[in-house]
Amino acid sequence: MDCRRLSVSLRLRLTRLQLKLPNSVGQKKVKAIEQVLDELNVDLNPIPTEDVITNYNELRQDIVLMYELKLALANCEYELQTLKHQLETLAPDRVGVRLIVGKARLRY
Repeated sequence: MDCRRLSVSLRLRLTRLQLKLPNSVGQKKVKAIEQVLDELNVDLNPIPTEDVITNYNELRQDIVLMYELKLALANCEYELQTLKHQLETLAPDRVGVRLIVGKARLRY
């Protein structure tokens, strides 16, 4: 193989590696990313040009952030419901009281 073919081959391998997710990303998160990409009609294996790699990886990072924010929201909602049930159990006469959390007002 001549130097030019070797260079093209190595560059292609490098760009394909840049599209792969790190091994530290869990299978559940990978599936969630793939699902969102599918919903957006984005090819899971795009042609690996420099611009495509950059944009594709940025999109996946945004999807991961969205996924993590959804999990955090679900955890907060669960914790809020748990606290509401504790309040109802420990102080049933206080149910319907307004709680002020930061600037948000919550009515129970």
